[in-house]
Amino acid sequence: MKQNNITTKTVTVPLSDNRCYDIHIGTGVLKTAGMHAKTLTPLEYIIAVVDENACKHRHFDTVKQSLQSVGITPRIYRVKSGEGSKSFATYTDIMERIIADGIERKTALIAMGGGVVGDLGGFIASSLLRGIALIQIPTTLLSQVDSSVGGKTGINASAGKNLVGAFYQPSVVLIDTHTLHTLPVRHMASGYAEIVKYGCITNKKFFDWLYKNGDKVACGDPHALMYAIRTSCQCKATIVAEDEYENGVRALLNLGHTFAHALENTTQYTDVLLHGEAVSIGIIMAYKTAIHMGLSRNSDLQQVVACLRLGRVKTSLGQVDFSFDADVLTRAMYKDKKLSRGKIRFVIPRGIGDAVVSDAVDMDFIHMLWHREIIDARTDNTAKMGNAT
Repeated sequence: MKQNNITTKTVTVPLSDNRCYDIHIGTGVLKTAGMHAKTLTPLEYIIAVVDENACKHRHFDTVKQSLQSVGITPRIYRVKSGEGSKSFATYTDIMERIIADGIERKTALIAMGGGVVGDLGGFIASSLLRGIALIQIPTTLLSQVDSSVGGKTGINASAGKNLVGAFYQPSVVLIDTHTLHTLPVRHMASGYAEIVKYGCITNKKFFDWLYKNGDKVACGDPHALMYAIRTSCQCKATIVAEDEYENGVRALLNLGHTFAHALENTTQYTDVLLHGEAVSIGIIMAYKTAIHMGLSRNSDLQQVVACLRLGRVKTSLGQVDFSFDADVLTRAMYKDKKLSRGKIRFVIPRGIGDAVVSDAVDMDFIHMLWHREIIDARTDNTAKMGNAT
């Protein structure tokens, strides 16, 4: 990916009580980590919860050098990649190690890596001494456009995803698009699905742009990436500013996620299905539900499917190497944290660029939809096997 002529952009997240923080987006942003850390802590050390990939690809080396240039030494706590690290065990282990190493209230914490480390590190920051300063440094496309912004932190429980956590806003978010050089194609596609989500729920103009330029985003075109990341962050910042604690409009950010979390729970949070892949399939399921409810048209669904495919992301269960069961998936949906008085709250798209939250979805239809998707997946796979022979 060429990086010529790209300038750093800043998106501000304005919150109530005159609180706000900035998201800095561009190339070379990692080199500013020391400067930002210096404004947050007077201490000569900082806690760094870092994804193993950020270490392996030497992205953290850049951050470390920046910190040392201002007299701050990072205490590094490495985390294995994957959803398995968003656990009570990992949370407890790192907390105990940090406390044993010594900590005081003016300590700051860097969470660097993908969404797993961002959520885990953020929850650790919210818990230590009832809250210390947090710097989010997301290094995957998905975490850059979604999980690093908005203050949702947490870990998974055996019953479901993100059931334990806290709303805890970072002091600053540093997004360096250079880190995407080392991101596998599949993970780029996973992040792309979350980008499409913003167009579906609030921004038809952005969706139309993605419909023409989505392949450039997925292929890492620097200008397309910069625009997509900045627009996604601005969409989320606007929604979070209006509804920080998800009492209303912020729930729209969960488009496709009720389906996605059931898929992830069923596949036991393994690499069989990445989060963005599950979201992609979930968005399509949401549109099929909306069509059944008379709120979207089949032409909307076809456009969304085409737009997602530009990003090379999975769009059907037939692309997932797993044997699904409609009963299991439907039961898993009731483990979702958005359950209210025994009813599941779905985000239902009304065409493209608009959506609504509803708990009036017919669960018999949802079960039938899962069943139909599973049958279609088996039929497609059988056809593929026949063509192969």
